[in-house]
Amino acid sequence: MKSTLIFSIFLTAIASIEGSCEDCLKVFTIYQDAVLSDDIVRTQMFYATAFACPSCNPYRPIDECECAEPIYHFWPTLVQALYPVFLQPQRVCSTILKCSTDEFTCEDCSSAFETLAGNMVYFDSIAERIEFLKGENYCNEDEKCVGFIDEYFEIIHVGLARFVTSFLNECTCNPPVL
Repeated sequence: MKSTLIFSIFLTAIASIEGSCEDCLKVFTIYQDAVLSDDIVRTQMFYATAFACPSCNPYRPIDECECAEPIYHFWPTLVQALYPVFLQPQRVCSTILKCSTDEFTCEDCSSAFETLAGNMVYFDSIAERIEFLKGENYCNEDEKCVGFIDEYFEIIHVGLARFVTSFLNECTCNPPVL
């Protein structure tokens, strides 16, 4: 419920944007903060479990599903390492939107999120994130961590990209009324 409220506030902010690259930076700063919040990270773990462990019921306690344990162990710290780099507002706005001083509309923002989610599923993008996480930025050669990244990261990443795309396609320019 809290995660829905956080995204609703975020989507309301998107719907009200009018302006330039500065607005893009503001929106993606809000987004980065939102996806790193405890409630949204818990929501990501729920969906990650559903994507990576289809035989598990994500509504059941994690100790009933061996597959979910590493997700709940690694995901909260993984996103703290990954998102500040790969969702850094300047990086997102400049690479995805080719940020300029042109007007930044709600539709531009929605399109940027679709592009961002689409970019998450490209092999090179996934490979770049995997190498980033397996190195000194996160796993630092810890065998259990590297094993988690090898076994789970790609399927979780692709699944979350699909979730983000479907959610934002419906809500971005017509956010729920608070």
